[in-house]
Amino acid sequence: IKEIINIDYSYYALKLDGTLYAWGRNIYGRLGDGTMTNRSTPVQVKGVDGVGYLTGVEQFSTNDSSAYALKPDGTLYAWGYNNKGQLGDGTTANRSTPVQVKGVDGVGYLTDVEQIFTGRYFVYALKSDGTLYAWGYNSNGQLGDRTTTNSLTPIQVKGVDGVGYLTDVEQVFIYNSSAYALKTDGTLYAWGYNSNGQLGDGTTANRSTPVQVK
Repeated sequence: IKEIINIDYSYYALKLDGTLYAWGRNIYGRLGDGTMTNRSTPVQVKGVDGVGYLTGVEQFSTNDSSAYALKPDGTLYAWGYNNKGQLGDGTTANRSTPVQVKGVDGVGYLTDVEQIFTGRYFVYALKSDGTLYAWGYNSNGQLGDRTTTNSLTPIQVKGVDGVGYLTDVEQVFIYNSSAYALKTDGTLYAWGYNSNGQLGDGTTANRSTPVQVK
């Protein structure tokens, strides 16, 4: 076993061969076995549309009742709870087996993903070229797209003041509805919820696009 993750009475085991197993509570189908039946022993997570099994998983993450699996080819798969579009498949339908996360505006599929970061009902995908994409819940502007509108498919995080797009991102950190991106040059950017000044920009105003931390 490579890694074990648990959330709210559900457990996931990622094996060294890239297969994924789950057991425990199965609300919203988050065990990925095509059912919503609780499991007292591990079941293997199925493939897309329940065909075969998910293989070649490199990274696994969960947020609340949603699950995400990243493959070495940079494609991303999701299942479970989808009330805010956090599965990135263009719908708000819960999924009991994996679906592939779509591309920007629902065109094609998201590719070249290097890392995933999960918040509550929203997700960020960092691509190998340093660009950042987000989808799901956006109540406080945490998707960084200059709106507070939920997104059912990935959108690219905009640049400071909404000009262009954020680039050269090396690391991402999420806390509640606030997001932080560290660039390769050591500069730090933040956006989203800011009630206590947690974005570090000298204000307590929420930000729907990145600001540079002072």
